[in-house]
Amino acid sequence: MKDKRQLKHIFSGSIFFATAAYAFMGIVLASAFGTGNIQQSANLNWKNCYSNDDDYYTKLISLYIILFPAIDVVSAFPLNAITLGNNIMGTYFGSRIQEYENDNKMKRRFRLLAACPPILMGLWVRELGKITDYAGTTGFIIGFSIPALLYLCSKSKASSTKSFVTTTFYNSYASSNVMAYTLFLFGLGVMIYVSITLTMDMYFK
Repeated sequence: MKDKRQLKHIFSGSIFFATAAYAFMGIVLASAFGTGNIQQSANLNWKNCYSNDDDYYTKLISLYIILFPAIDVVSAFPLNAITLGNNIMGTYFGSRIQEYENDNKMKRRFRLLAACPPILMGLWVRELGKITDYAGTTGFIIGFSIPALLYLCSKSKASSTKSFVTTTFYNSYASSNVMAYTLFLFGLGVMIYVSITLTMDMYFK
């Protein structure tokens, strides 16, 4: 963005819209299927939502809703695997990445490294609810810990190299090491707590 002063309004608007959209969908699903019959994957609610008297188009639409998440994942998975594989490859070789960026065999190895674990875990754990429960814990790290860690690292590097100032127009009450460490530990602690709770519910419930 050329004018980064608009970022605050963009992020606020995006978060508000996402919250309102999910709340609206939750209310509609609960009203249509009942609060006690909602599947963990909302699309599965359409599995038995029609009767034998319903027409062909109703069944076709229901089938499309049921299959849509799987189709969406299949279409996006190769792109995600390629991107993650390239990132792992760049991290592994570091400054020597230019020597291997045109090596197709090396690219395929890292892309397979990125693609195989999700496929193997998907064969082992079939219940989507369990997968999303554990995968969702990474959101605490992504949303809290990693931004705080990036802030601390970039500020430390800026101070040591004196390449740019650490105080900018965007500084606020949250621009402090104490707040950054608090957010980092909060995200890490919540992820550990939720993971332990999920594991205990799975094996001791």
